[in-house]
Amino acid sequence: MSDLSPEEQWRVEHARMHAKHRGHEAMHAEMVLILIATLVVAQLLLVQWKQRHPRSYNMVTLFQMWVVPLYFTVKLHWWRFLVIWIFFSAVTAFVTFRATRKPLVQTTPRLVYKWFLLIYKISYATGIVGYMAVMFTLFGLNLLFKIKPEDAMDFGISLLFYGLYYGVLERDFAEMCADYMASTIGTCLLLIQVIMTMRHWWTTDPNSWWVLLLYVHVVILARATAAPQTTATVFTGSSKDPCSSWSPAGPTKHYPAVDVIWPEEEVPLNGTLTLSCTACSRFPYFSILYWLGNGSFIEHLPGRLREGHTSREHRNTSTWLQRALVLEELSPTLRSTNFSCLFVDPGQVAQYHIVLAQLWDGLKTVPSPSQEILSSHSPAPTSAGPGVTMKPAKA
Repeated sequence: MSDLSPEEQWRVEHARMHAKHRGHEAMHAEMVLILIATLVVAQLLLVQWKQRHPRSYNMVTLFQMWVVPLYFTVKLHWWRFLVIWIFFSAVTAFVTFRATRKPLVQTTPRLVYKWFLLIYKISYATGIVGYMAVMFTLFGLNLLFKIKPEDAMDFGISLLFYGLYYGVLERDFAEMCADYMASTIGTCLLLIQVIMTMRHWWTTDPNSWWVLLLYVHVVILARATAAPQTTATVFTGSSKDPCSSWSPAGPTKHYPAVDVIWPEEEVPLNGTLTLSCTACSRFPYFSILYWLGNGSFIEHLPGRLREGHTSREHRNTSTWLQRALVLEELSPTLRSTNFSCLFVDPGQVAQYHIVLAQLWDGLKTVPSPSQEILSSHSPAPTSAGPGVTMKPAKA
């Protein structure tokens, strides 16, 4: 080898390298296929885990997203992120501790609302500034301020990361706190007044409309108060638009217009059925329609069932809402579960109970689902009127 020229030595070494790695192309292809298969299988497993056990999935992913960055922060000596993380964790831990106490202090929902709304606004603004910094750097505007491109890009990406990370983290913590408070609240009348006061803030900031959903989940639940119940009127005719029975100039007793559809024929065990709930609201952005089972959120019930998304259709002065509850596998437990369709807006809170076993057992007589008016801010009585209908679905 020493007698060879440098060029010949390089050729010999190159030939040896090819001989040593001969056949590795197939191994590399197998590694890529294994990686792709692992990613696909892992994704399917994660989706199934989220669908079947959403509570444990949310808790595990929240814990990992909260704690894992701490390891890299300490290892890489990112002290700025560490200081912000410690401050955020300390305040959020205190707010979460207050939200999980029993009995719940009256000021806790307001504290939860203010803290997570503040973090939401800060994260939103930070993400926008970071995005603008990245775009300005790509267009070369950083040169106008004599800033190096790498420094400007690092600044923008850092702000984007802070906004996304803490925005997603506070959203998950807000949902967890709302869930805990919903299970411990014993009355909702006082907090409904808080909502009526807060609604003036929401109308000036449409981007934070989700806070209304959080607050509604926290304070207005069917199991919150025991109120007098009245029997809803039963119609066996064709389905009508619930918004057609209400007009802004009409009497308040025609409102809310709610229509619950359930299977007329009894569904056998292990069968699939759908409960559909529709409602009409005067508040296009501040109304919510959702289902409960025995006073708990649907994801907490045993069995295979899921809640669909709320569809909204704006019509003149009203908004038509619709939400379905799909029981993918009917079990004896679900058959005797007290399902409740809740309709909430700043004007009032209404709830309708459906027990499938009682409905099907009483088909030969008259089914008697019940309506519960939890609260109303209208001057007229809140009795069920022609706009409140419950009827079986056509087979």
